[in-house]
Amino acid sequence: SRLVIARANVGPSASRRAQAWACDRTSASSTTRLASPYTNAKFEAMDKRFESMEENTNAKFEAMDKRFESMEENTNAKFETMDKRFESIEENTNAKFASIEETIVREIESTRVELKAEIQYVHDELKDLRMDLANVEQITAKNWLDISRLKAVK
Repeated sequence: SRLVIARANVGPSASRRAQAWACDRTSASSTTRLASPYTNAKFEAMDKRFESMEENTNAKFEAMDKRFESMEENTNAKFETMDKRFESIEENTNAKFASIEETIVREIESTRVELKAEIQYVHDELKDLRMDLANVEQITAKNWLDISRLKAVK
């Protein structure tokens, strides 16, 4: 007959010490041999080594989890800081654009007023020149009339 020795897994939350080695006999005959004390000692030594390895592995995974959590917290804090900086930059930029826009509007308005005044001045001067030109034409016409009368008298 054959002796099958299997390790019973109790689950992650149960104590590893509560795990037991179970013997399952493939035959119910009385000739089935049990494991020798030397073999049991070897299995117990292996079990202790596995438990030690498992504890070390779990400790390392916990340490890694803690490091990842602290890295995540640091990363989140840095992203929050960057978000605040971007918001601050955006607010400053918007304020500067608003200020520039107001300055441009004021400059355009003052330029418009100045140009209107200058155009009005040029318009008034042109009107005066037209009147002066009309007077010159009238005087010239009168002079031509006087000249033509003097020629006629001669």
